[in-house]
Amino acid sequence: HIDITGILSNLGLILYYQGNYDDAPYYHRRAYTMRRNFYPFNHIDIAENLYNIGNSCYQYGKYSEALDYYLQTLDIEEKFYSPYHAAITLCLNNIGCTLDQQKKYAEALHCYQHPLKINQKLYASGHPNMAYTLNNIGNILCQQKSYKDVLEYYHQAFNIRERFYPFEHVDIVDSLNNIGITYMEMIEPKISLNYLQRTWSQY
Repeated sequence: HIDITGILSNLGLILYYQGNYDDAPYYHRRAYTMRRNFYPFNHIDIAENLYNIGNSCYQYGKYSEALDYYLQTLDIEEKFYSPYHAAITLCLNNIGCTLDQQKKYAEALHCYQHPLKINQKLYASGHPNMAYTLNNIGNILCQQKSYKDVLEYYHQAFNIRERFYPFEHVDIVDSLNNIGITYMEMIEPKISLNYLQRTWSQY
């Protein structure tokens, strides 16, 4: 029955969020197989399963497989949603992260530009999703040692996160740490120490 596929998907998500990456894919793949009996391949529920399977592959370090699932997801979502839908930004971010892990930095950077533009249109005053993209762009530029540009993106991400999260939130700590390490790479030890001490104070 079609309702069973939703239960299977939810079980997979629960296991995934619990960090149980061994068992989660089993439920996502079962849901996917069953849904193929009910829906055409371009149905949005099929995209959900493909996306979830891609996430599991990513956690296992199977980046080529993850990328394939994400690209299939994106192809369906772009036909189903408007160009500025939040689901598309999440998928593009994951594609960018996967390309980053494959050390395809130029492709990853190009990929992040699209969700950034979407988020800027959707959330003029900022949003955690926008901060996530800005932070990811900073990470890529850091690999390329473009530290002044890195700081610009890291600071933008931090300023948004600061408005949405309490100071002890893990994303705030992540931003402070990233900024501190970047200043260290720029041989600015006093500024770096200030940010890293603020990071340490959260533990």
